[in-house]
Amino acid sequence: MKFRTHIEPEEISPQIEYGDHVVCLGSCFAEEMGNRLADIRISVDVNPAGILYNPVSISRAIEGAYRNGELQEDHLVFHDGLWHSFMHHGAFSAPEKKAVIEQIKAANALVANGIRKAKWLILTLGSARVFRHLEKDIIVANCHKIPGSEFQRERLSVEACFQELSRIIQMAKEMNPDIKVLCTVSPVRHVRDGLHENQLSKATLLLAIDKACVRFGHVSYFPSYEICMDDLRDYRFYGNDLIHPSDLAVDYIWEKFSASVLSGPTRSLSAEVLKVRKAMRHRFMHGQKQKVTRFAEKQLEKIRELSARLPQGALDTELEYFTDLLSSD
Repeated sequence: MKFRTHIEPEEISPQIEYGDHVVCLGSCFAEEMGNRLADIRISVDVNPAGILYNPVSISRAIEGAYRNGELQEDHLVFHDGLWHSFMHHGAFSAPEKKAVIEQIKAANALVANGIRKAKWLILTLGSARVFRHLEKDIIVANCHKIPGSEFQRERLSVEACFQELSRIIQMAKEMNPDIKVLCTVSPVRHVRDGLHENQLSKATLLLAIDKACVRFGHVSYFPSYEICMDDLRDYRFYGNDLIHPSDLAVDYIWEKFSASVLSGPTRSLSAEVLKVRKAMRHRFMHGQKQKVTRFAEKQLEKIRELSARLPQGALDTELEYFTDLLSSD
């Protein structure tokens, strides 16, 4: 008897290899997958433009990079002692307007440089629900705790989401003709407007992504949302807020993600990298100098062996850690 619907995502082609560069943009779940790539020492930029949930905001972030840092200062607003950008996450806010502008310009440069050298651009869409600032008549990436009366809540249409995705894909392609795009929908539930509206929002994103996959030959889809909602399908795989996937759920999605997105040799090599990184968390009792020395020497030997198969500098942090451990008293 079967008690679960197992989802086995198709392998994308080509798959990510060591030596490839990846750019992850989008919701907080983009950071979950991006940080996992960083953990196995894949070269990756994780949300250099900050957390962005809807396709309009992601499109504007790439547009800033595409236009070589051009900045519309009318998107900046002063509220509660800080300058904010309606196009960016609160992480870009600062007491001085100049500091916000410099942060945004730096982020634009990071996005542009990342896309130009990337093999893959991974887009994680969170919601088709957006806030429109009434006075400025713009869709914002973040309301920055400004009173809700200044905004109108609305849901983007499938066509609007598809058009923004198309702009993202075309701008990325102009910056890097060889780039591939992987889209996914975040399993984080946006329940502020109710569960039905959350489903409509996610469905809108899924339909728009499907249109993009059909329209563009270099665009693929990974079913993060379906794995969490249908394969796992149980509240025990969510955190205490019943909104965000639990660590166990993220581990499971990563397992499926790596099988779909990473090549076989990369997965095998990444397992060895993770062993070394896990060894960095090992703690010794006081007075175990000989054990520490043997342990550090063993790890340094492993790092040298792995470094011969990894991009230059991939394990510099681990090399420095165990070298210092070996030389410590």
